[in-house]
Amino acid sequence: MERCIHLLSDPSLRLRLKSWDARLLMERCRAVKSPDISAHLAGTKKVQQVLARPGVLERFFPDQPQAVQQIRATFADLY
Repeated sequence: MERCIHLLSDPSLRLRLKSWDARLLMERCRAVKSPDISAHLAGTKKVQQVLARPGVLERFFPDQPQAVQQIRATFADLY
């Protein structure tokens, strides 16, 4: 447990690790974590729900329909 916390508190290692690699390391660690991966994914999905509403992305990327299309292409299907 202490090793996981120490690794993630080392700024030089944090900079070298990709964000999802760091997240995987945290999830595999036996240390208590908050939030867990399910809460993180639920929050990500909720953000996507809001951004998927008509006009929301366009508000952030006015006059950039190609950028909006590329972002929407990364979204998971919403049911």
